[in-house]
Amino acid sequence: MDKFKILLLYLNNEIVFEELGVAYIASYMQDKGYSVKEMVYCKKDDELDECIKEIIDYKPDIIGINVYNHNKLEVFDICRILKKQIPDIYICAGGAEASSQKETLLYDEKTIDFSIVGEGEKAFYDLVKRLEASESITDVAGLIYRESGNIKINNRLKITDNLDDIPNPSRFVLSSRNLKVASVLTSRGCNGNCSFCMTPHMWNVGGVKWRGRTETLAIDEVESIRKEYNISNFYFFDCSFEDPNILRMEKLADELIKRNLNIFYTVDIRASLYKKCNDNLIYKLQKSGLFSVFLGLEAGNQNDLKLYNKGVTVADNLNSLQYFNEHGIITHFGFINFNPYSTFERLYENSQFLNKSMDYTLTNLMGYSSYLKAYKGIALYEKIRNDRLLKEGIDGIFDYNFTDKRVEALAVYCYLHMPEIIDKYKVVFHDFADMYLRGLKLLERHIRMGNADEKLLPLITETQDFTRNELKTFFIENNSFDLLLDLAVQGWSNAKADNILADTFSDIKMAALIKKLIGQKNKLFRYLIKHDDKIINLIS
Repeated sequence: MDKFKILLLYLNNEIVFEELGVAYIASYMQDKGYSVKEMVYCKKDDELDECIKEIIDYKPDIIGINVYNHNKLEVFDICRILKKQIPDIYICAGGAEASSQKETLLYDEKTIDFSIVGEGEKAFYDLVKRLEASESITDVAGLIYRESGNIKINNRLKITDNLDDIPNPSRFVLSSRNLKVASVLTSRGCNGNCSFCMTPHMWNVGGVKWRGRTETLAIDEVESIRKEYNISNFYFFDCSFEDPNILRMEKLADELIKRNLNIFYTVDIRASLYKKCNDNLIYKLQKSGLFSVFLGLEAGNQNDLKLYNKGVTVADNLNSLQYFNEHGIITHFGFINFNPYSTFERLYENSQFLNKSMDYTLTNLMGYSSYLKAYKGIALYEKIRNDRLLKEGIDGIFDYNFTDKRVEALAVYCYLHMPEIIDKYKVVFHDFADMYLRGLKLLERHIRMGNADEKLLPLITETQDFTRNELKTFFIENNSFDLLLDLAVQGWSNAKADNILADTFSDIKMAALIKKLIGQKNKLFRYLIKHDDKIINLIS
């Protein structure tokens, strides 16, 4: 019996990070003796015709593909083209959308033959083995499939007890796309219980919420990536890096320090972690390479924090930002401004919070357009459905109605138009407010570690302060969201809303801001070129 030819397709609008779910399946199947072809399709960079031709030329028996809410239309398009060109091919979907939508995914796209709910490695392997042998798939755990025109859902797969038994993921995307950041998982699952999150449906089976790899083996993977690909920038994609407790986090830090890998890394954590940190722990984390954190804050008002089941206060959120800022650690944070229960009072409080957050970070300058995605199965989905706010069968901007139609008009407008502003002035929102300030902080860290002359620090610090203050002052003085809120309260008008955005982000205002920022940047670059031009790569 010939083994199946397997093709795994990484599909996204933009390839910034590795897709670890597909990468783990690739290495798992290779470990089982299969030859696996991996491909990347990036809507932003790649030609679809070339991608399709390469797949057709390879003639795979089965394709595995990742599906998310943001890429599912592109996935559907490719699946239709492939089924037309290779009618006998099997297509299997996995990922967050597959686990969330379950049978709905197969109803929505008839060219998808199978989908996998939860962990994909063993389920995909079991499916391939059964298909190879022309055997029944009715008991392949974790599988959703078609049978005689009906869609069948098998029992969930028992999760892998020991993550150390799973081979390290393929690094095909990292190497083929020359990515600057390597992604690593030291655990699966989360001990939190946020009402909007899909994590429990991906990883929580049989009451087991969290599983971790042995710390030394996890850092073995980091070390191998560091040596093989010369990557120093890592993102630990654990759902919450402090789980199951800070002792494990400290062990990971100790292991990194022991090996002296000279890396810097980002982790996702909860807002409440600052309460558990002490000087010794934060010292170890920074010495091991902790450079930035992504905080799950989500709201700036207490009612929404309760709705999202965050278990923290607004003060905790601000204190967390302040704590990590004071220790020189860059902060990003998740935020969900709109939900079906949003009121003007809550939105004003969110806006005030976002203004205050600028004291510590400028990575969420336009968090106003963010909104709750009501994934099927999350706790909030059930509440929304029970409250009869769910839009059954409608796949529009929002999956739900708002309790206040005036808020809905504002939410729709922000969703449609604020991203346009961000895209138009990417040099401000992305390049300066995020990447440039991150580069300056990295440069500061590089110098403080003794890798460059300390005489460079004063101007670097001056440039950081200047850039932050100019951006903060501009966005507080030009708070378009508060003006849009006022308009929604008084009586919504798209024409008046357009005028607000046109005035707030006029070309003249933005050009003046950009000119100031570039002027200070050029001043720094001229100084660095004169004294140590090699370190410019850290921020250019």
